[in-house]
Order: sequence, then structure tokens, then C-alpha cells
Amino acid sequence: MEKKDNNLIGKLVFRLVKKHIAGSTSSAVLNVIRDLNNKGMHTTVTLLNDHVDDQTKARYNANAYIQFIKQLSRLQLDSDVSIRPSQIGGNVDTDLLEWNMNEIVNAANQGNQRLWIEEESSGISNVVQLYRKFKPKCSLLGVEVRPDYSDVEGEEVSKLFSGKDMVKLRCHIDEGKPHPKGVDKLRLYRNYIDVLMAKKVHLTVLEHDQKLISRLVSLSKDYKKNLIIEIPLGYNGKPSKSAKGRLNMSVYVPYGKDWIPYFINRLAEGRVRNIAVTLLNGQTNVDTNAKKKQGKG
Repeated sequence: MEKKDNNLIGKLVFRLVKKHIAGSTSSAVLNVIRDLNNKGMHTTVTLLNDHVDDQTKARYNANAYIQFIKQLSRLQLDSDVSIRPSQIGGNVDTDLLEWNMNEIVNAANQGNQRLWIEEESSGISNVVQLYRKFKPKCSLLGVEVRPDYSDVEGEEVSKLFSGKDMVKLRCHIDEGKPHPKGVDKLRLYRNYIDVLMAKKVHLTVLEHDQKLISRLVSLSKDYKKNLIIEIPLGYNGKPSKSAKGRLNMSVYVPYGKDWIPYFINRLAEGRVRNIAVTLLNGQTNVDTNAKKKQGKG
């Protein structure tokens, strides 16, 4: 009876999230990419299979990315690929991580494919070191960072990047921690964008809050001209009527079976998150950090 209940709960939650997930297979996500491309939208794709803890799973994920990169190249689809170190050995062994990363980079170079290394927690961390190691081997390699209020003036990030770099910002404020009065996501974005633009960095902003995006791009003509705005799948790709047709837009497209941790930790907010966490509470595949955040959306 318990197994049947868990299956029912999973189905209920999936109804909340299915528009944000491109399916469970590579063929499903390729169809979504093709459809978005036909509508004039660029995409960035990631596999939902995080925090693997053994070599076999890490190699499987690396091979999945390699084959997917080859498919994108063969089909000439307009899409980047985004990976997380924990998917390809980051939690297993440093040598394994670097081996897998090297194989993926080689495939990207052969297919002239743009790659992103995703940050997996708030702040600027060791992901930049991995990026620095492989950037000389792959000119189309970029890195996602998730700055928070602890570096609100952007001093740290200004030392890390230059005009040859591709950086994706996903600013974050943890409402469960104290932060300086007046600090909000708009200010965070503006501080980091100004620092990075001054260095001629190729810059993307990953954000699903349409009102925030509209406020952000209204601050400067340079923002509209030079920023790429990336919105997760399932959110409206047109932040506002005034911005329509003026922004460089992309869609962040996740696919795979391991969608629950992704949804809870990276996408869901507010009422939808509370409902999902309440339904999933007690199931083993829900991240404990997500449970702690219940009710704070």
C-alpha cells in the first residue's frame, strides 16, 4: 500500500512540474529543442542525474553527454550543454572528474559545441578552478556562478574573470540567513553585471522572475544589447511587452528521470514548492536541504 501511495504522490507532484521538464529521454528533449529553435529560441540543455557516488554512474553520465553533444552537432540544433561536476565524478574522485571532463571537452571541440560548467551551491567556489583548468582546451567553455550577498560589490568576481570568459549569473539570496538591509537580487545582478561588462565578459543571466528581468533590462541599454537572458523551460520567454523582441533570449531545458531534486532545489518557489515538498516529505529521494526550506518559498 505504501508503494502505491508513493507512486500516486509522485504522479501528483509531476503534474506540478511537467511543463518544466523536457521528458526523460534524449529523443524527447531533442524534440523540445527543435520546437524552441523553430520559434527562434536558443536553448541550454542539462541532464537530470546529480550527485552520483560511484565510477560507473559517473562514466554513464559522461557518455550520455558525449552522445548528446554528437546528436546536437549532427542535427545542427542551436543549443548549449550544461553539466555539473557532481554528475561526472566530482563526488567520487578528482582524477575521474578530470578524465570525464576531458572526454566531454574533446567531443565539444569536435562538434564546435558550447559547454557550461554549472555551479552547485551559492557563492563562488571550486567550480571556477575546474573551469580555469579546461578553458584553455575549449574556447567555447563557460561557467555558471551563483553569487550571493556576501560578495555584494562583486570584488571577488572581478578578480576571477576577463574578456575571454563566458559567465552565467544566477544570483541568490538565502532568505533563511541574515543579509544587509537593502540588498536584493536586482542589486546583486546589477553589481555583478557592471563589473563583468567592464571586463568585456560574454555574459548570461539565468533567472525565471519575469518582473525582475524586466526591471533589470530597463536599467541600461547595454543590458538589453549585450546580455543573454536565460529562462527555465516552462516560464514565459517574453518577460514583458516592452522588452519583447529586444532581448537575446535562451531557454534552460532539463531532461531526465531524476527530476525531483532538481525541481525542489533549483526551480520551485513559493506555493508550488510548499505543495511539492509537503507531498514528497518523507520520501528518500527528496534532498534534505529542500525539506529544511519548506515554507520559506
